[in-house]
Amino acid sequence: MSFRRIEYFLSVAKHLNFTKAARECYVAQAAISQQIKQLRRSWAQTLQPRGGFGVPHPAGEYFAKQCQAVLAQYNGA
Repeated sequence: MSFRRIEYFLSVAKHLNFTKAARECYVAQAAISQQIKQLRRSWAQTLQPRGGFGVPHPAGEYFAKQCQAVLAQYNGA
């Protein structure tokens, strides 16, 4: 998994909106959607509710916390 995909996931989790996440990451909304779609495929569980609205799935919340820790370590190195 790439750090870019992790950043996209965290942005979607933060905003609960693909368009806002795309703006924050300076990419097209389709790019964010595609990365999240690929991420969903690689996991048996749903990490983020479809449509991007509402409360994230508990597995997605856990995954987001782990991703934040990984990025913090990466950026601190």
